[in-house]
Amino acid sequence: MKKTLKFQLFGNPKIYLADQQIFFSFSKINALLYYLAVNQSISRDEIAGLLWPNKSEQSARKNLRNTIYQANKVLGDDYVVSPNKSVLQLNEDLPVQSDVEEFLSEPTEHLIKYQGEFLKGFFLKDSENFDQWTTRMRSIYEQKFVQNCYHKVSDDIANSRLDDVERNIQRLISIDEYDERNYQLLMRFYQDSHRNGKVIEAYYELVSTLKEELGIEPSDETRKIYEKTLEIVNRRKNYEENIESFKFFGRTQEIETLEANFDGFFHDHNFQSIIIQGDAGIGKTALSELVLNNMRKKHLLLNFTCFHSERFFYVASVA
Repeated sequence: MKKTLKFQLFGNPKIYLADQQIFFSFSKINALLYYLAVNQSISRDEIAGLLWPNKSEQSARKNLRNTIYQANKVLGDDYVVSPNKSVLQLNEDLPVQSDVEEFLSEPTEHLIKYQGEFLKGFFLKDSENFDQWTTRMRSIYEQKFVQNCYHKVSDDIANSRLDDVERNIQRLISIDEYDERNYQLLMRFYQDSHRNGKVIEAYYELVSTLKEELGIEPSDETRKIYEKTLEIVNRRKNYEENIESFKFFGRTQEIETLEANFDGFFHDHNFQSIIIQGDAGIGKTALSELVLNNMRKKHLLLNFTCFHSERFFYVASVA
């Protein structure tokens, strides 16, 4: 039975033969096979000039012949063949699979095949043209993934197929963490799924990213999505429970509670004093500053430092 040659070209590139990873003695062999896997058929002059741009034509051709020989030797069969003197291709009589080929055949259905940028971390230090080709293909495949991922997310939401929606939006965020549209899409999805805490979590993640990296705040559109969630939280609070019954199970719940109480204070409905307590170093101050720094309404902050030794002191009068 003929062994299947498999190419994993998205993410860190790997080559498998009969499900066993194959390693070659020098990277030019990998580069040749990667280029063939993508282009199917190439000219000898094209690949020789790509891999050995600083060599003479005769020397580059000699290196190419040796590279083909070494590749087939390690693979144990003639996977790289030459149907005529000027052309190279992968042997059509031997089974070959590629994640790039599967992805391109039906991108929307094979999003899972895109496991990261094309040939991540692979480069040839003495072949600028090959590296330029790699960069160009990375951009092409990434754009195709983003386009089809947006399409699939929209289609899945419209048809109530929600299992992969969150994961696919998170993949879009990982590609461009500064694109607010991805966060807006995620926040709206959480809103529609009645996961208000996750809306707040996503918003604060965006606030942190934009402030630390770009020194800017989220757009008004993003803020409106967030504020709509606060309105929902307040309505739920009014109908379901008093704010004293909120329990602090995690940072997202704490932020939601504080934000809802502040919103109630500024709109003069259903607010109370809140005490944040706990052992030293668990993040009480950081939590307070996080929420206060996010407030856009004008406010006066009074800050008092209290000591245990002064616990029996009292204010006689206030002028």
